[in-house]
Amino acid sequence: MRLKTLTSLALAFALVFGSVAEAGTIAYPTTKKPHFLIDVPDDWELEQAEEPGGFFTVSGPSGVVLSFRTVEGGDLDGAIEESMDFLKENYKNVKLEPAEEVEQDGMSGAFARGTGVDKNTGAPGVFAMAWFELKNGEIAEIWYAADAKDKKGADQASKVLDSFRAK
Repeated sequence: MRLKTLTSLALAFALVFGSVAEAGTIAYPTTKKPHFLIDVPDDWELEQAEEPGGFFTVSGPSGVVLSFRTVEGGDLDGAIEESMDFLKENYKNVKLEPAEEVEQDGMSGAFARGTGVDKNTGAPGVFAMAWFELKNGEIAEIWYAADAKDKKGADQASKVLDSFRAK
């Protein structure tokens, strides 16, 4: 099955739709030379990347977390493998659907979603990952993680993910 937008990434987890506050735009890695942009509600928290190529994270009030970064080079398979290793280290009882081809804002990429139990908290969670080949040859990597019962957060996350666009 081919997905048209990242909206289905979080909509897969959203059962109830709520409203989102007015959004602010975040540019990565800088506003002067952005590789991509996202829009986030004003009441979400931003954690900057600690180093070039590191993840920046936005968190909603309900605890939903979205993380974004770019990976140098065009090694999409390598980026996906690194993500799978992260899952194995941080979740148990992981059930992951096979990666699918996706398209967002004219970019092609891959998308995978699944469920698991967070090794740190013991809470059941849902997660999704997407990777897109950017025009500059880098790969945008996107993570979505939330408590399995966080329907409001999933709805808000779907709106943030749908705003993802390359510059």
